[in-house]
Amino acid sequence: VDDGRIIDHRPLGVSEDEPGSMWIDQGMLHIGKKSSREYDGVDLDIVAPLDSHLVISLHADDDRTNSSSLKVSLRELVHKPFNDELGPVKLGNQIRVERTPGDKLRVQFDKPSLLFVPEENFHLELRPHLLGLKAKTKVMLKSQIVIARTDKEVSRQVVEFTVPENEQNYSPLKLQFSLPSKEGVYDLILTTVLSDDRSSRSNIFRSQEKIVAQRKVQFVVLVEKNPDPTAAPIASAPGKIVTEILPTNPWWKKVSKISALSGFRDGPLRYGDIQLWQHPVLGAWTRLAPSPSDEQTVWVAYPLTVSQPGLPHILEVEYPTDVSQSMGVSLLEPDASGSLLPVGIDSGVVVDDPENGETATVATHQIVFWPKTKNPLVLITNARRDAPAVHGTIRVRGPRSVGFRGLSRSSRPGAPLPPLLGPEVSKGERLFAGYMGEPLLPENFSATEFLDEKRSLDDWVTFYEAGTRLVEYLKYGGYNALVFSVLARGGAIYPSDRLQSTPRYDTGVFASSGQDPVRKDVLELLLRLCDREGIRLIPALQLSTPLPLLEERRREQSSVKTGMVLADAKGRPWSDFDAGNGDGERVRYNPLHAGVQEEVLQIVRELVDRYGDHPSFAGLAVDLSGRGCTVFPGSAWGRDPVTHQQFLKEWETANKSNQAKETTNDPQTLDMQTAWLEWRANKLSDFHSRIADQLRTGCPQGKLFLATAGIEVSPDLSEKLRPTLP
Repeated sequence: VDDGRIIDHRPLGVSEDEPGSMWIDQGMLHIGKKSSREYDGVDLDIVAPLDSHLVISLHADDDRTNSSSLKVSLRELVHKPFNDELGPVKLGNQIRVERTPGDKLRVQFDKPSLLFVPEENFHLELRPHLLGLKAKTKVMLKSQIVIARTDKEVSRQVVEFTVPENEQNYSPLKLQFSLPSKEGVYDLILTTVLSDDRSSRSNIFRSQEKIVAQRKVQFVVLVEKNPDPTAAPIASAPGKIVTEILPTNPWWKKVSKISALSGFRDGPLRYGDIQLWQHPVLGAWTRLAPSPSDEQTVWVAYPLTVSQPGLPHILEVEYPTDVSQSMGVSLLEPDASGSLLPVGIDSGVVVDDPENGETATVATHQIVFWPKTKNPLVLITNARRDAPAVHGTIRVRGPRSVGFRGLSRSSRPGAPLPPLLGPEVSKGERLFAGYMGEPLLPENFSATEFLDEKRSLDDWVTFYEAGTRLVEYLKYGGYNALVFSVLARGGAIYPSDRLQSTPRYDTGVFASSGQDPVRKDVLELLLRLCDREGIRLIPALQLSTPLPLLEERRREQSSVKTGMVLADAKGRPWSDFDAGNGDGERVRYNPLHAGVQEEVLQIVRELVDRYGDHPSFAGLAVDLSGRGCTVFPGSAWGRDPVTHQQFLKEWETANKSNQAKETTNDPQTLDMQTAWLEWRANKLSDFHSRIADQLRTGCPQGKLFLATAGIEVSPDLSEKLRPTLP
């Protein structure tokens, strides 16, 4: 910024190498080399006179002479966005610069998250900024609390203020709101309009007034404790058949009369060879031929009809037990913009080769889901190339009546699904934990999004729906705990000063209303839900992406020479072996480097300090899937010159006998190779022990879990885990 400086930034890209790829030095934002992507973005905080310009200069990493520069007037940017082509070569790339949503009405509050208890007082400081009005103009600020995604008003208030001589020096307005008593998600709508003395106070919220500026602040009101559970009726499973599709029945003649399902007038949507098949004992079935390849999967899609979206339903798919197959079962529904997403509820059935003489029976695969719409689709796929997939009747069971308390939207947060294993299972002391390796809450529990300028985005309603359904499902399955990944693939579901996480798992940051002045703390929401339901929550960390502080040190010094970056015996960094696939340079840190260990401990400390007081906080899980900086990907790694010299020094100190002195230091010898691997394993174990100690410092009862789900991605382990004949 000429005649100014950039003082803060928040990356908005969703790629895994986004964290640490931008940094501020002497008031200038630098953007480092990144992997190929279709989109990137950043929020900037700028201190500068309005006559200054934002200067953007980009160049190829290996060609600094051929650069492209753009100048954006801050004075013009206040009132309208800036759009232009991007880059030294005209390739159709676009850049857009605009004021951050909500910047005209800046808000501050003293809470770390926007989660409240019923009837709590919400203190808010609002500061208008560059509204584009003349000095001494009288302005009216109207505040309304409404139920989120509706226009149902809960409360309102009005404050008047006057525009100062300098529009950058508004006095802050201190506001206070008494929040609703009912649990749910709410919008605080802040609207400024020109004050009109002729308007009556009884009509101050009329729609004809010209809006100067408007923004939302969305928040959640959550009851801390459930009422007496014995006062509520016992929930029963969805039992009413609301959809039934039989292979021999021309069901499409019915559904084709529904306008939304007119495309099924000739039968199901399909790809590949799909035939009616007669089982010698069990009758008629639908058979999907073997898939020619992964790119040509044979599939068939059936429409389902439900009358009560948002309530729990059970999908049932029948299959014969004597037919060897691998059949995928997925539920497909559009998001708020009408687009089908690639990630949703995916399940499946694997039937091994039947034993000789095994009796053929009909089995049923079940999926619990909460439909978003009245017409979801079920997709059946054949995952094998050498055998068909066979399915029979498809059913959807739903709630028996809208008014049944245990299944209605208005019922208290609880378990609308009856426990499969009985309530005594989840009450035991033994840990019976569910596991989610990626925080895809909305996708797994069919939570709805909201439509914002033709984009489908996540809001607090999305995560409230997903969180309450998650807890309900845990109780349904008899779980008393959950290991839940809160950091994965560069995205986190909790605010952090150290991670610079991406909005991969929370797209609400892009809302045009500015309704998230701070990042949503979804982990806090889940902990509060688990607190009141007596479920233990164990956050899991997948430390597999760049860490901003370590990236800063990499820029300051040669990280290979210091041992920070994971390397082999020849000093070749891991990134050299993982490039060439379109993803660019991939960083991976050495788990034994002191700086790496200290940063991991600081991340653990931040998380425990923030959440360790919750009764449901039962510990911490560290991902050992072979991708992060808490585990080695194989025996060849970690032997960079710095780390290996440390090993030799300690090995020689521990082996001062004549036999030890006569042993060669050649790392290729069997004795030295074994000694090296044992030393490396012990050092890694010490690191894990330090993480456990850091956890217990803030949470004495907390346990450290080493999560091994997905560990087969390690090159060495995948070979050893693959079944082989003697």
